[in-house]
Amino acid sequence: MLKVPTPEEIKRRRKEVGLSQAELARRAGVSQSLIAKIEAGKVNPRLSTIKKIVEALEKAERDKSTAKHIMTRDVIYVEPGEKVARAVELFVKYGISQLPVIKEGMCVGSIKESTILNALLARKGGNVFELKVGDVMEPPFPIVDEDAKVDDVYRLLLEGHSAILVRDKKGSICGIITKIDLITFERSRVLGH
Repeated sequence: MLKVPTPEEIKRRRKEVGLSQAELARRAGVSQSLIAKIEAGKVNPRLSTIKKIVEALEKAERDKSTAKHIMTRDVIYVEPGEKVARAVELFVKYGISQLPVIKEGMCVGSIKESTILNALLARKGGNVFELKVGDVMEPPFPIVDEDAKVDDVYRLLLEGHSAILVRDKKGSICGIITKIDLITFERSRVLGH
């Protein structure tokens, strides 16, 4: 069900994404004068018109959003020399299911719950938890620049990656994006939370 925005919400969202009334009208397939009247509260448009305007605003918001708007800034990670038990401790403590493996500021691999399960199956009876992370880690997560578009993030996550790392302009890892980060971002954008 479409949540009908107030005239003030339409105007606020339009300004937040940097659209003029004319540009919003063009994107929604309506006249600029109609946008002006809607924002001023002088006309009560059809639901189909409001739907076109909302869709145009959502697309503009998405086009403007980048990886830095979505990412979690505090990247929790393990180093390759740490024990697998440490990765498990971090999974439990933070309620996460994967970690980047970082050595001297560079991502060298990843470790996930499935990585540990596979190691347990392969080493029946052996103490997997005493192994070094570097001995069981998988390839690193993909890395995008902080100004990467949201659609690029979607594509990578839908290709089967469980997480994406974000690097700043200096090349340092500054964030991580998981599927729940993207879902939470979209929820807040659509519901206004």
